Amino acid sequence: MPNLQGKSVLRIFAGTVLLALSCASMTLLAPAQASAASCFGNYCSGKDPKQTRCGEDGITVASAQIPGTEGPIGILELRWSRKCQANWARVTAYPTGARCFPPGSISAIQDTGYKVRGFVPIRCAISQPVTYWSPMIYSPKHKVRAQYCKIDRCGGWGEYYSTGWR
Repeated sequence: MPNLQGKSVLRIFAGTVLLALSCASMTLLAPAQASAASCFGNYCSGKDPKQTRCGEDGITVASAQIPGTEGPIGILELRWSRKCQANWARVTAYPTGARCFPPGSISAIQDTGYKVRGFVPIRCAISQPVTYWSPMIYSPKHKVRAQYCKIDRCGGWGEYYSTGWR
């Protein structure tokens, strides 16, 4: 008479091993899938670098201080994502104490004149750095720069600051 009990134990063991390997492979693949961007190249133009996950590998390729009456009040950066092949502008407002960081527009501008623009609201009494960014722009052949334009007290465009072309 054959030993059926041994075969059942072997099947249960084999099933358990397969289940464990399946779970382990899903765990190993999850981080790669979690960091995948939702766009690439021209499909990123006009999209948010944070929502698309393009900002995860973003690096600063150019920057400029935003001056205030008592020293720099922020920094303007041109950012680049290798995995998305896109640029965007980013402004970080430094803590202001009782002062305000002025509202304005933030743009990534191509040397052809094409631009994408975001808005920086007025922020007062900032205790921690606050970051704002423009939509992305795909520009593999043209240079790009970041620009921040303050809105003056009368509601018109005031001073503006730019990074160099990259």
